[in-house]
Amino acid sequence: MIWLSDRTTTFFDEHFLSTHQFDAEIPIVELGGKPVSLDPGTKYCPYGVLSWRFSGSRGLVQSDAKNAEFGDVPLSTYNQAMTQRVARFHLTEDGKFEGTVTVGFLGLEAMDRRRRGGLTDDEGRKKQLEEEIKEWLPAGSDVALAKKPKWDDTEATFAAEFKVSGNLATSAGKRWLLPPHVFEVNEKPKFPSAQRSNAVYFYYPHREIDEVHITLPTGVEVESLPPDDQVKTDFATYATTQKIEAPGAVFSRRDLIMGGMAFPVGVFKEVKDFYDKVKVGDDQPALLKAPSHAATN
Repeated sequence: MIWLSDRTTTFFDEHFLSTHQFDAEIPIVELGGKPVSLDPGTKYCPYGVLSWRFSGSRGLVQSDAKNAEFGDVPLSTYNQAMTQRVARFHLTEDGKFEGTVTVGFLGLEAMDRRRRGGLTDDEGRKKQLEEEIKEWLPAGSDVALAKKPKWDDTEATFAAEFKVSGNLATSAGKRWLLPPHVFEVNEKPKFPSAQRSNAVYFYYPHREIDEVHITLPTGVEVESLPPDDQVKTDFATYATTQKIEAPGAVFSRRDLIMGGMAFPVGVFKEVKDFYDKVKVGDDQPALLKAPSHAATN
């Protein structure tokens, strides 16, 4: 067993000899010669994953039947907190979209939604999911849950499907501006201030993978797409791909990985620079020739 602090309230300080720092006991078992930390006390926590409150924490671990020593449990990986989103839209002649959004949450992301859903009834769960999807899409979008997830299957991907519609393309004279990364249209700059007094602290490493397929109406042509983008640091990566998938269809893919958890003030500029570049990449639009001009321009 290892005795740990809860990271929502404190980090364990081994120089402060008080057991009041400890909040939880985590079993560590050996499988195939490797230690595996388990979290049976956290509802909906998948096997082999710890609640983020305890992962990456230091505490007091049993060394044998009578003794203990300081030790820690590993931080979760970004693939243990993954969000995968797929949009399949048809663009209408007035710049609106209709189609589906399929989303899958894995690991810590799935556990979080199952725990929140466990606090309400079926209608409350449905509302929670629909409201989350609305936060991703352009303002005023309509969202309706079409296929509900497996709420109580801890090991399964938490996957749901939605019917969606709303406004997407905006007019720019004789052309339309189309956001290829539709799930990022409402995102604000992560760190708008150039200065920071405190460390940056993410609860856990995480990953987002998005795919967007947009079918264009007859008569609309793609004039230009944003260039593919790639940003790499020691702690994070960001990559996008935009292409014409088929005649009259646009495809985009976005992969964002944050592999770190805590960053001291001294490296804030690096963290801010990364997210500033992500914002620039997310905001680049595709340029389309509007229906009335596509045939003549």
